[in-house]
Amino acid sequence: RHHFLLKFSQGLAWTRQKMNAKHFAILCCILFAAPAVFGGMTLTKKSVIPVKENLGGKADFCNICVQIMGQIINELLNIILNIGVVGSCGTLCSMLPNKYEADACDLICDYVGIEEFIKLIEYEDPDPIFFCDEAKICPVTNNGSAIANGAWVTPTSGPAGTKFAISFNYTVTSYTSTGGPNVVVVPPSGMPFGGSEFDEGEAPGSYIVTFSLDSTPSEQEPFSPGQYQVETALCAGDCSGRHKWSGVYCNATTAFTITQ
Repeated sequence: RHHFLLKFSQGLAWTRQKMNAKHFAILCCILFAAPAVFGGMTLTKKSVIPVKENLGGKADFCNICVQIMGQIINELLNIILNIGVVGSCGTLCSMLPNKYEADACDLICDYVGIEEFIKLIEYEDPDPIFFCDEAKICPVTNNGSAIANGAWVTPTSGPAGTKFAISFNYTVTSYTSTGGPNVVVVPPSGMPFGGSEFDEGEAPGSYIVTFSLDSTPSEQEPFSPGQYQVETALCAGDCSGRHKWSGVYCNATTAFTITQ
C-alpha cells in the first residue's frame, strides 16, 4: 500500500495497480484538490432521488452551498488570516471581490452564524461539502451503504478520438450522505484524470451512472496507445475520508484500450 502511494506521488503509471476503496479515496483527495477534467468527460445519464425528507438538512440549498463555498472558501480563509477578527457576516463577505459571491456568502453566513462560519472555514484542510454538512445545510447519515455491481466501458477499445461511455452500476442499500459518483482514469503514462457528479444523497435502489469520455488528444492528455485503467466509486463527501461523513461507499474497476 505504501509502495502504491509512493508511485502516485512520483507520477508513475498505475496501469497494473488494483485500487481498493482506500486507494481510491487517497487518489480522489489528491486529484480533486485541483480539479482537472480532461478529454471532455461529462456525466450523461443518471437517476438520483434526493433524500432530504429522510435525512433532514436543507437539500434544496445544499447544492448552492457547496458550489458557492467551493468558489470562495480559500478566499475567505485568506481574508480571515490577513485581517484577523471580523465582527459580522456582512463585513467578512463584503471583502470578496465578486458581488454575487459576496451576497451568497452573506446568506450562508447569516444562516450558520458568524462564529461557526469562521470556525468551519478555519478547519484544517477545509472542504466545501464538509462545510455544508457541518453547517446542517446538506443532508448526512452515519449509516449509508451501497454495493457495486460492476463497471464497464463501451466500446472497450478504439483509436484516439473515440468517444467512450464509462458506466457504473451500483445498488444503494441504505440512504447515503451528500457526495456522489466519481470516476478516475489512469493512463498508461502520465497523471490520472477524472470527473465527479455531486448529489445530495441517494435513496435505496439500483443506479447506473454513465460518464462520456471524448478521447480526442489535447495538451493535457495525448491519449497515447495503451490500456487505461478506470476506477468508479460512489462516495460520501469528497471520497477522501479526511472529514466526518466522507469516504467511499463502494467502487468498481474496469478498463479500455486506445489502439494505434
